[in-house]
Amino acid sequence: MSVRTPRQSYCSAVVAARLSGMTVDRVRRMLRLGLLQAPLTDERGGPLFGEPELARLRRIRRLTGDLGVNLAGVEIILRLTDELAQARAERPWPS
Repeated sequence: MSVRTPRQSYCSAVVAARLSGMTVDRVRRMLRLGLLQAPLTDERGGPLFGEPELARLRRIRRLTGDLGVNLAGVEIILRLTDELAQARAERPWPS
């Protein structure tokens, strides 16, 4: 019997921009600044984004657009939330 695992789909920067409510230039800027990582690249070397990266883009858009946080603040917020998620994964808090 084989176990089926869900396949994750990936999209280009153009589609990621559309799905996250950003411009393509802004998505590329987030890559350059290191606020976002592209786990894969296409045959021409362009970045490909999965659902975790799209969620991160949406979080960045909400922080900058809706809440008015500058990119330095976004970097700190993302770093701290990443560290918190990692700490929770390594040692779950007591219920």
